[in-house]
Amino acid sequence: MKNLIRGCVFNVDVYKPGKNKVALKKECKIEGEICKLASNENPLGPSPLAIKEIKKSLSDGHLYPDASCSALVDKLAKSLGFSPENLAVGNGTTDLIHLIGVAFLNPGEGFIMSQPSFIMAKMVAQVMDCSLVEVSLKNYSHDLVSVLKTINKKTKVIYLDNPINPIG
Repeated sequence: MKNLIRGCVFNVDVYKPGKNKVALKKECKIEGEICKLASNENPLGPSPLAIKEIKKSLSDGHLYPDASCSALVDKLAKSLGFSPENLAVGNGTTDLIHLIGVAFLNPGEGFIMSQPSFIMAKMVAQVMDCSLVEVSLKNYSHDLVSVLKTINKKTKVIYLDNPINPIG
């Protein structure tokens, strides 16, 4: 089976998700409630407005969803003053980063990102067999001067997250 898999896939860093609250409380011997922010979790929970809309949408649960999110894209485009064709939507940042990688990156092309940063961006660069350049943060921020210095003719994607995950 190994000889069927693209070689660069074996170089992909393994994603290590944050521990859930139950495991964290047990490991650290914490009693009572904790507020865990390490995995971009919202300590306030979902918005009551979101819950209301989710409940409303359950009656359409048997229908295939609008993957292009046309109503959302139209509203965003109008609000931002863009054409809908200039907006992309996905199931979270991971999905969008993956789509960018598949659409734009070829083996050997350049991918620049900060270190540390969102591990999924690095994984996409590795899966696409890119030349990955990681630029150290400066004072917990992207070092844009250093990023500029790393750009070359092979650079295809510069990934700058805001807030910077995992330190955002």
